[in-house]
Amino acid sequence: MIKLRDILFEGNSDYVYHLTKLSNLESIKKHGLRPAIPIDMDTEEEGVYLFKTVEDAEDALQNWYGDRYGDDEEFIILTISTKGLRLFSTLADYEYISYEVVPASNIVNVEKA
Repeated sequence: MIKLRDILFEGNSDYVYHLTKLSNLESIKKHGLRPAIPIDMDTEEEGVYLFKTVEDAEDALQNWYGDRYGDDEEFIILTISTKGLRLFSTLADYEYISYEVVPASNIVNVEKA
């Protein structure tokens, strides 16, 4: 089970990244990224999970994240501005978590993965 550290993100980067299915994009544009418990994670921590680097998101897609879905699924990587976000470190070295909605206005780029 992932346990979170009580360390608030201190602005080491201007951007973080979110990997998701292309089919989620319209909802994200309307409602932002809403906290949830990922389906196959061993955690009870509801949040928006964000990768520290685009390379971390790409690596996840090629490994555990991509294994969640069928080969016909299309994915995108969202580049998220950290401005105004309260992000916390997790025990995973590659991610942060937000317990609040990440507004759609913080999305600065959408790229096909």
